[in-house]
Amino acid sequence: MSTSSVQKIYGELLSLDIAERFEIVRLAMDSLRKECTDVPPVRQRSLLELRGLGKETGTTEIGATGDFDATLHAWGGWKPDPTKTPKPGCLKGKIWIADDFDAPMEEFEEYV
Repeated sequence: MSTSSVQKIYGELLSLDIAERFEIVRLAMDSLRKECTDVPPVRQRSLLELRGLGKETGTTEIGATGDFDATLHAWGGWKPDPTKTPKPGCLKGKIWIADDFDAPMEEFEEYV
């Protein structure tokens, strides 16, 4: 299919109302899902594994299909900084709740 015929179909698609366009997208996605049977499963990553992967470097980029393991290895991996690891009680005295925290609010008097 040529680019001009795809553009023509797209132009016709834009003439449809939003519900019809969503239905076409749904049908296309169902068709793609049935055709794409050899897609490898994606391993879920924890936030700690992904930490720092958004940083830009001069030699390594992550694309839409980039390999996070290879990129993490190229950057030397991720090791937690033990000096920045929170210790129990480190926020003591830094967080407080106002005395009237659970007091009735004037804005909601009519509903009480």
